Amino acid sequence: MTDGPAPASRLLVSYARRHPAEAALAIAGGGAAAQTLLDGLPDAVLPDVAVHLPQGIATELLDRTADDTLVRWFSEASLDTAIRLARRIDPSRRAGFADRLPARRQRDLDRFCSYSDRSVGAYVDTSFSEVSDARSVADAVQELGSRETRDRAPLLVVNEEGILIGWLDTQQALLCGPAGLVRDCVVPVRPVTANANLHTAMLEFAARNEPWLPVVDADARPIGLLHRSRLPHASPQPSAGGPALFVTLAAVMSALLAESLALVMGEERSP
Repeated sequence: MTDGPAPASRLLVSYARRHPAEAALAIAGGGAAAQTLLDGLPDAVLPDVAVHLPQGIATELLDRTADDTLVRWFSEASLDTAIRLARRIDPSRRAGFADRLPARRQRDLDRFCSYSDRSVGAYVDTSFSEVSDARSVADAVQELGSRETRDRAPLLVVNEEGILIGWLDTQQALLCGPAGLVRDCVVPVRPVTANANLHTAMLEFAARNEPWLPVVDADARPIGLLHRSRLPHASPQPSAGGPALFVTLAAVMSALLAESLALVMGEERSP
């Protein structure tokens, strides 16, 4: 990384923190200015943005990033972000600082980086929540609120052996009430295995009206979720004929300003 990069605007940093994928798309449209904008983002934001960048820009960024910085990113970022970053750097380079990472994190990186680029495991989202079918609906609600997952990601339900049996039917859970049992509010689902090829996942998405697929290991234990947007053909990529950077940034920052205005107005109306 270059020394003393110019800090990004507070507006861009705020937007990147809330919407890293959209911010990455906007920055990638900046051409030669993209790396300068990336250099201005703080470490607390940059890894989450980097995983959404086109491969070429991401590779250039990671090649210029010092090993000490990468070790910090891999150690402190969410597991999902760390895995996606690790898959974008040369394996020999990552192996060079493996002993500097927490042991659990290194095992997880080795596991998920072992999946081929054409397998479901290469694109699985590891940010998910699960609950035992023997727990109460109140416990399930608490689990949903205890972890940060993508909007409307399903809560996976497992049996006492940790094997996936379905996901929580939120409508049925509301009818059962907090004292109800999770096993009475389960929607059976057919998972895909992490080693399955992407074509299998595409067929499953085509056969059901759901944006998510549960992903399991060889023992049928959940390891994550696959969202339609994670499939390679669905990933947003800026085209050469796409909008100029300032146009795209104007759109995303307008959205941020609208969110901020709504928040301020809401606070002003509060008693």
